[in-house]
Amino acid sequence: MSPSSRAQTNLQNQMPVFDLQVHHSKVSVPTEFDIRDLSKKYHVFPLKVIVQNDRRKVLLAMRNPFDQVAVRDVEFRSGMSVVPVQADEKDIQWLVQVHYYGRKLSPSPSTEEREVSHDVFAQLEMTTDAQKAPEWLDATLKPFYTEE
Repeated sequence: MSPSSRAQTNLQNQMPVFDLQVHHSKVSVPTEFDIRDLSKKYHVFPLKVIVQNDRRKVLLAMRNPFDQVAVRDVEFRSGMSVVPVQADEKDIQWLVQVHYYGRKLSPSPSTEEREVSHDVFAQLEMTTDAQKAPEWLDATLKPFYTEE
């Protein structure tokens, strides 16, 4: 295995994974932009708009999260940075059918068995809560700012 393919394998193991069975109820399709054509072209789906460091970003389910052309096209169309999330092709197609075409489908298991190494929605909720109430920051930094 070459060093570059080893590096990509390591990155794939650390990439957040979208699992339709676990996360389908947490999807909130952005209405500010429409990427239906890009969804079909690149096998991607916008899961949610998030705020990180006071910047709006698109959480994007992608069959190939390393496809920089797809990332750039979605960033251009949405006007936001993209946070790529690994997703199964079958899960992306389910999202497209349900959210873009209004089909009534129940979530079905992914075709690939994948270990969800990072629960991306839980991680975002923790980050958002921490950003809303940064009391810990004041308590941590207070000793450095007290005058004697």
